Amino acid sequence: MGNYALDAGCSEHESIMFASRCRRNGYRPEQFRVSADPPCESSGAPPLSRTILITLVERGVWRRYRLNGFSSWLDDFEQDLHAGWFTSWVDGE
Repeated sequence: MGNYALDAGCSEHESIMFASRCRRNGYRPEQFRVSADPPCESSGAPPLSRTILITLVERGVWRRYRLNGFSSWLDDFEQDLHAGWFTSWVDGE
């Protein structure tokens, strides 16, 4: 899954897409720590309802994405990168 902290239960596909979206927006995936609760199934399939927590490690800025159904935390994360959320706030929500 790469040498960055996309740990706690994200699928291989999510790992690849996360790295791509980071790079596309001028970040390195290594700058973030990502965890998922509950984690993906052993088959690699993500649960329909879960929480993703992403932290920009060097600043301690974090964002929680609560997912139900088919929403994509990757899309929401990329929108937040575009909006400057991780660089303009001191704390997450």
